[in-house]
Amino acid sequence: MFAAAPFTLLFDGDRRRAPDWVQKAWGRLTTRCFYETTVEGAEKLAALEGAGAVFVSNHCSWLDIYALFELDALPLKIVAKREIFYIPLCGWVMHLIGHIPLDRSKGGAGVLARCGELLDRDQPVFFFPEGTRSADGRLQAFKPGAFVLAARKDVPVVPITILGTAALMPPGNEFWQGGRLTKAGGVTVVVHDPVYPDRAAHDVVLDLSSRARAAIAGGLPER
Repeated sequence: MFAAAPFTLLFDGDRRRAPDWVQKAWGRLTTRCFYETTVEGAEKLAALEGAGAVFVSNHCSWLDIYALFELDALPLKIVAKREIFYIPLCGWVMHLIGHIPLDRSKGGAGVLARCGELLDRDQPVFFFPEGTRSADGRLQAFKPGAFVLAARKDVPVVPITILGTAALMPPGNEFWQGGRLTKAGGVTVVVHDPVYPDRAAHDVVLDLSSRARAAIAGGLPER
């Protein structure tokens, strides 16, 4: 990956396909030693025809990132908290791939501007709109940033439901803290139909957020 860095930065600065491929291959090999991941609804990505979109999903575990590596067609740029980028090697790789650090102390204006530039060049971006992992697996309230961006750029939001990761590695049981997988099982990634901004809605951002949240919630088990 590092050998390819100069070529990637010079000739593929937005999508960064080479490091993205390495990232996905590494992530899949790592997890398949312990569990299988199934993707449902991947064919719905073809409807986007390579155009920019904002992807969102529920967030229950560190393993959610690995689940996203199973989406073949998309070199997603993930908005993640800044602290992860300080982890040796992991953080360097995330910078090279083009993931986007969020400094919560500074707000999200800079991140939205950067994501907007990527969308202008048909590069998809990804948010965890809950802002942090759910401690009990219940879907939390969504922050508006991802939906403000989609409304501003007039691009679809693609909701994704991730199942099974919380059972395998719940918050507080991360591997770098000595944690380990808590039980056997698999992970399922469900891609829902894209949700498009409705300019006739009274509040376009709230309408987008509500419809995306309903789609994600509909894929979660009842509690």
